[in-house]
Amino acid sequence: MKKFVTLLIFTVLFLLQVGELYADININVNINKKPTKESKKNYPEYFNQIELIEAYMYAWEILNYQTMYHLLSHSAKDNITFAEFKNLLSEKTKVDGTVNTYKITKNKFANNSYVVSYKCTRASYRQVKAEAILVNQKGAWVIDKGNIIPYNMNYFNR
Repeated sequence: MKKFVTLLIFTVLFLLQVGELYADININVNINKKPTKESKKNYPEYFNQIELIEAYMYAWEILNYQTMYHLLSHSAKDNITFAEFKNLLSEKTKVDGTVNTYKITKNKFANNSYVVSYKCTRASYRQVKAEAILVNQKGAWVIDKGNIIPYNMNYFNR
């Protein structure tokens, strides 16, 4: 019994000493605090035209519409909202599936213009040819015009 009492006393003393070590810890919880806004997502800028189009097509392949929309010029965004852009691409994806192969070639007849031949997973055997006209905006390349941007389904399906 003496051993038990001694062990109990040492345990209580030990716990008191440990408690003193942690006595200065303050925990502040503000349950009324509103959540902060998520920081604005940083998208990469493209200084190479081919890399820009590859990024756009890869984003399309993985259905990342936010990245695709970000790669458009200001004037292109003035012609279509993100919601319309996403809706048109979603409708196209329901019919044709996602982009699974593409080839990018420089348009020899126009500056900063490229032809993108792509094929979707559920589409027919033929490839779709789309044009992408690029502009340099604040030192980085963005997509400005062309039927690679879905302003409406008629224009998009040409």
